[in-house]
Amino acid sequence: MSHNWSLLANWRIARLIGNFEGAFRNDNGQNDPGISSLYDLTPGLLGTLGYQLVPGVLNADRKHVVNIYPTYIFDKGILKGLVVTPGVKVQTGVPLTTLAAQEDYGNFGEVPLFGRGDLGRAPVTGTVDVHLDYPWRISESKSLHFEIDMLNIANTKRNLLINQYVDLSFGVLNKDFMAPGAGQANAEGQNLIEGFVEPFSARFHVSFNFQPLCFQI
Repeated sequence: MSHNWSLLANWRIARLIGNFEGAFRNDNGQNDPGISSLYDLTPGLLGTLGYQLVPGVLNADRKHVVNIYPTYIFDKGILKGLVVTPGVKVQTGVPLTTLAAQEDYGNFGEVPLFGRGDLGRAPVTGTVDVHLDYPWRISESKSLHFEIDMLNIANTKRNLLINQYVDLSFGVLNKDFMAPGAGQANAEGQNLIEGFVEPFSARFHVSFNFQPLCFQI
């Protein structure tokens, strides 16, 4: 675009439907890739797998994701060369599902009891980020770049997920079912943190850029 402006934007529209999300099952925090329990058992006469084998919206299904990243480069004054890139990301929520324990295993979160997405969807969320890049030219072929990324500059604190575990083990009801957060807290509290928009954070780094010498023979 003209006058030092450029734009990078995309709008992804997608659906993720099925009954197996892959070798890593993350809807219930089962962090042991390749050992998913989704196909360990058959429906049986008692129907203890609920809707586990019935296709539906998988837990990572997100219909719309929009990214807009305009860029402006200063070409005059003390800020000459400064690159400013604000960014806006908006995405629709993922499906929420009632997950129950399986009788034989006893582990919570094994069975989509009433079908995938029966609890509706997480809310639409959006964040604003900013990237700054200032080059300090040492010579024609060498320069230092000072860069900073500021993420979620508005420090949005919106709830993303709810506790989807209807019980803690087979027959033991979960009093925190549908409470804010991604599920049962592990030692680091990671499951609870993942249930909310990540707070404001920033990272800063310096890079040395150079062009190698080229010789013609």
